[in-house]
Amino acid sequence: MPSGKNHLKAELAALGTIALAAAGGNALWAFADWQDQFQPLALIFALAYLFSSLLLSPDLDLARSDPHNRWGLLRHCWKPYAKLFRHRGVSHNPLLGPLSRLVYLGLWAAAVLAGLHYLFAVEMEFLHHWKENLRGAALWALSIGLVLPNELHILLDRIYSDPHRPPAYRPPQYQRQKSPAPAGSAPRNAAVHYPPLIIASINPFI
Repeated sequence: MPSGKNHLKAELAALGTIALAAAGGNALWAFADWQDQFQPLALIFALAYLFSSLLLSPDLDLARSDPHNRWGLLRHCWKPYAKLFRHRGVSHNPLLGPLSRLVYLGLWAAAVLAGLHYLFAVEMEFLHHWKENLRGAALWALSIGLVLPNELHILLDRIYSDPHRPPAYRPPQYQRQKSPAPAGSAPRNAAVHYPPLIIASINPFI
């Protein structure tokens, strides 16, 4: 099973590969205008990807995981999530897992914003601005950036937990060696032969 650090390394490596492939493809075939379209969409995707990889990992179902601790004082907000979802259950489902975390985070955000608005009369004009700008390609870039790291995490977990997967090769010097049996002792699983007199004394009907 990959550790949290190995998951993060794999996800960041995938982000770098995607960035290079997208930039190279756009330079060759000019899918979008570099300054007005490609750069804003790439920035939205990269920020969403990093946020999801660091803070919305499927391992939030563990109360002491690295993603859980990265929230700092806000990590306590994720304790109900860890209690609600057992490790590698629904939280690691390719569809329901990312959806459950986004809905959970959205409920917390909605509660905080509602409290600020109704208790302290804070205006929420920025929400209308975001709603107007997050449409079409920008919304797709945000959604894919949030979901893709979760899918890579789940894929790695399933690959390394496959019971039909052959064991990884280990050099002989790192393989566990069986300790030799003490001198004069019988080898393991060896048949033990008793004299007939002892057998007759145990079972008189022989």
